[in-house]
Formats: sequence, C-alpha cells, structure tokens
Amino acid sequence: MPRTHVDDNTWREWVDPYIVDSKRLITVCRNNLRFKQLEDLDVDLVEGKDGIQIQLAEFELDIHWREALSKYAEQHESHCTASHRQFSNEQNGTICSTVKDQP
Repeated sequence: MPRTHVDDNTWREWVDPYIVDSKRLITVCRNNLRFKQLEDLDVDLVEGKDGIQIQLAEFELDIHWREALSKYAEQHESHCTASHRQFSNEQNGTICSTVKDQP
C-alpha cells in the first residue's frame, strides 16, 4: 500500500506563507489610514503580531477606509481561493507521485 499521508506537521510548510500573506492583507485592510500616517512620517516597514512584516510601499494606503475594506477584502478572497486551489493540487501531486514511485 503506498504512503498517502505525510506527518502532521508537513502541512504547515505549505500553509504558513499563505497565512502570513492573509494576515498581512487583513491588517492593511483594517489599518490603512494609520499606516498612511506612518508612511507620511517616512516609516517604510510595520511589524505586527507574530513578526509579520508589512512594507507600506506595497499597498495603496491613501484611500477611504471603506474603499480599503472592499479592495483588500477582495484581494484576500482571491488569495484564499488561489491558496486553496494550490493546496489541493499539491496534495494531489504528493499522493500521485507517492503512488507512482511505488514498485
């Protein structure tokens, strides 16, 4: 029988980058006006909980908070959908390659 399960911590390697990006988008979504003020004070980088770093120049901050909420919520949804699709593909690839490699 081919091995189709990897250890319980392996999934974290796949998921962690997506969680960090997700938290980054949500944080910018909720704090765009505060971050804009920091950017005006020549702050380039904000570090949040768990060491998540946000490069302020990577985001459009000078927009109304409602627009930011909508814009970054849409980006977050797209990010989550793409992440789910990639996880599914990686899981299938792992299982298929494991089965194919068996004698």
